[in-house]
Amino acid sequence: IDLVTDKQQYEPGETAEVLIASPFQGSDVKALVTLERGSILTHEVITLTSNSFVYRVPITGDLAPNTFISVVIVKGIDSTNPVPAYKMGLVEIQVDPVEQTIQLEVTPDKETVGPQDEVTYTIRTTDSNGKAVNAEVSLALVDLATLSLAAPNSGPIVAHFYGVQGLGVRTAVPLGYLVNRRNQELFDLGKGGGGGGGEGFFDVRGDFRDTAFWSAVVNTGNNGRTTVKVTLPDNLTTWRMDARAVTADTLVGQAQVDIVATKPLLIRPATPRFFVVGDEATVSAVINNNTDSAIDATVKLDASGVSMVGDREIKVSIPARGRTDVGWAVVVDANAEWVNMVFSVDGGRLSDASKPPLGNPDHDQMIPVYKYEVPETVGTAGQLTGAASRIEGVVLPPTYEVTQGEVRVEIDPSLAASTVDGLTWLEHYPYECTEQTVSRFLPNALTLTAFRQLGLNDPGLEANLDAQVAIGLQRLYSQQHVDGGWGWFVTGTSNPTVSAYVIQGMVAAKEAGVQVEARVLNDGLSYLTNQLRPVDALNDHVTIDRQAYLLYVLARAGQPDVSRSVQLFENREGLQSWARALLAQTLWMIDPNDPRLSNLQSDLVNSAIVSATGAHWEEETNDYWNWNTDTRSTAIILDTFALIWPTNDLAPNITRWLMIARKGGHWETTQETAWALIGLTHWMVATGELQPDYTWEFQFNGAKLADGTASADTVNDPTVLYIDVKDLVTDEVNRLLFERTDGAGRMYYTAHLTAYLPVEQVEPLSRGVIVSRRYLDANGKPVTEGHVGDTLMVELTIVAPNDLYYAVVEDPYPAGAEAVDVNLLTESILGQRPTLQPTDPLAQGWGWWWFSQTDFRDEKAVLFADTLPKGTYQYTYQIRLGLPGTYRVIPPTAREFYLPEVYGRGSGMLFTILPLQ
Repeated sequence: IDLVTDKQQYEPGETAEVLIASPFQGSDVKALVTLERGSILTHEVITLTSNSFVYRVPITGDLAPNTFISVVIVKGIDSTNPVPAYKMGLVEIQVDPVEQTIQLEVTPDKETVGPQDEVTYTIRTTDSNGKAVNAEVSLALVDLATLSLAAPNSGPIVAHFYGVQGLGVRTAVPLGYLVNRRNQELFDLGKGGGGGGGEGFFDVRGDFRDTAFWSAVVNTGNNGRTTVKVTLPDNLTTWRMDARAVTADTLVGQAQVDIVATKPLLIRPATPRFFVVGDEATVSAVINNNTDSAIDATVKLDASGVSMVGDREIKVSIPARGRTDVGWAVVVDANAEWVNMVFSVDGGRLSDASKPPLGNPDHDQMIPVYKYEVPETVGTAGQLTGAASRIEGVVLPPTYEVTQGEVRVEIDPSLAASTVDGLTWLEHYPYECTEQTVSRFLPNALTLTAFRQLGLNDPGLEANLDAQVAIGLQRLYSQQHVDGGWGWFVTGTSNPTVSAYVIQGMVAAKEAGVQVEARVLNDGLSYLTNQLRPVDALNDHVTIDRQAYLLYVLARAGQPDVSRSVQLFENREGLQSWARALLAQTLWMIDPNDPRLSNLQSDLVNSAIVSATGAHWEEETNDYWNWNTDTRSTAIILDTFALIWPTNDLAPNITRWLMIARKGGHWETTQETAWALIGLTHWMVATGELQPDYTWEFQFNGAKLADGTASADTVNDPTVLYIDVKDLVTDEVNRLLFERTDGAGRMYYTAHLTAYLPVEQVEPLSRGVIVSRRYLDANGKPVTEGHVGDTLMVELTIVAPNDLYYAVVEDPYPAGAEAVDVNLLTESILGQRPTLQPTDPLAQGWGWWWFSQTDFRDEKAVLFADTLPKGTYQYTYQIRLGLPGTYRVIPPTAREFYLPEVYGRGSGMLFTILPLQ
């Protein structure tokens, strides 16, 4: 049926006329007209007296913006129609959502402002008739430059609530299945017929923020009016206020307004986002004169962490409504960790001063400095019970001249203090994969639960857990896939090991008193249950080990699979040690008196490697897919002993080995660190060592450097000392003496030497993967220099002799360059997309391969791949040269994320950026 409306769009008060043309002739024709307006349906039956008729619909305020009229016309049998017949039609009446829209006004008290100015915004909300309405308004004041980088992550609010919606009615007519009709169709077909159908007061600007203000709970009240005061940061930019409003009865509205933050005389620093020790760079500043007169001014750079080449002060003349560029040559100091810079201009009774906007906002806008050296770390650890002393020796590597580095000594009165650094390291780990999201809060939640079991309070731990879980859970909720699982990154496919770890984290958070969304947890548990396989289908150690982990997590969540757990025990010969330990925990959670536990205990004790450094386990083969290492195995087994067999003599030796395995307060991977903290926390609960009572002392080469008292008041307080490498003797052993008196409790200590070896003296390294880097000009020629403004291709070559699992490639840039991120709107036209392709035609596995995640960070590009089949690959992306100088480029590296011994390092280099041609 043809249905035609007399207008494209209607407003309240009008009448829509729909012309309906009937295909049937004669009498006995009826039409069923259905009006769908949102969730409301109305019906009317009309007897037709002609071949066409007009159906009128008054447009009232209660009509939804998308209203549909559907018509079914039915005709009975007569001389022209031997069988019953019907026809259907549909038309949409588009209604302007006037009465559903809030008239939202946001008015600032000034349109041009300066840094740190206070701006008052007046917010008014009225309905379509101009009557005040009480609305809840969200306000976001954001730097317009930031908003220009990417498309909006949400659409207009009116369109979201009252935009085009799909038809909700499904119409079916039994006449469509009449035998008589089918017979008539066959008859018509046989005779050849048929057819048819259906200005500032602060001396130095240093408070730079992308978002100046945000609130989602601003209410306008019954009078529909309120005000909000905002103190601006130091950005000189256009600020956009985006306001969105909603009422209790779902009237919605949106408004935007811009203000400009500027000064009559202003300075804009241009610096790198980071430096490398020894970099020779030219930093600069742009001075803008926004007045109608020329200004003679003095421009100055005050800086620490760099040596200046030339004068700090430069005299300039800036034309009216013009600008001038000024530059300074600097060399980054050898011992610098941060570069602190203040750029200032003074002239014409006007002034401005600014720190680098690209500096680190958490460190007073200072610029971080990285060492052009390769760190090597070795360590030792131990614990003292009762009156005892122990000497540890430290020797510098004889092959290299080590000038940078330190010995980090930590003394802990309990394991509670020992775990602090590990928790901090996980919290600030720089990557955002799903596993890392969980690792940030899982050990924290278990530590907090243990403290509560022991009747201890730790407000800092509580606050940290609340913060990490709030962020982590929301991220996990948003990244869950439709099948209930999670990938290593959100762009990856669902992975059973990743998903099980997420559920483990959610269960731990729930046990710590955090509310976890039941739907997400249940969907995740359903996904895990669907990943379980019959024992005879587990044909390699990866799948059988994974099954043990899945069963463990299901048991932790209160949904144990007893049958499969028992079957796995009967077929445990293929299980690695860590999986046997988790199977023991699973059976213990089902029945603490299960006799099978003694067999699993014997298996683990018999396979332990006991030495002077403690007890640990080494697996016969690597388990890449399940993120396992020997350190992780040992940590999981400690956790099992602490929970099930805490009196076993092996447990203290496992603890000692794990403490020695630490690298500066943490372990090598996030998984090693998370499981070590879990095991140590449960061991702390088992030993009840939180009431120490002794004094201790530490000496370095015979000189006392620290002492203290261990008590219940200091049980969480580690003592950390740093000894600079220049204070170490180079021709003999350096002696570290740890000593304590008699009394309750254990004294733990660790000592780690980190020596930075000069890159020039270190050759490229290959331990299971090879990586190299070249810079190519527009003609594809390798170069070691370029001009400001040039765009170069970075070519990373990655050679994988064997399949790589959870691979990570890091490629630092020259400090004066930045990566071209084509995902930004500002680069989408000019930039060339990164590519990865195998250069070896015999490379096994999938042909073309894309990394599951690519991060372009301030100082480096980071690539992640769940799996990279063996072969040779070339990954290319672009960098743009920005600031002149000679820069030391740190070598690229490649490694397996959860198996750090698979590692490759390329060559460092010097790269020169010449001034603009």
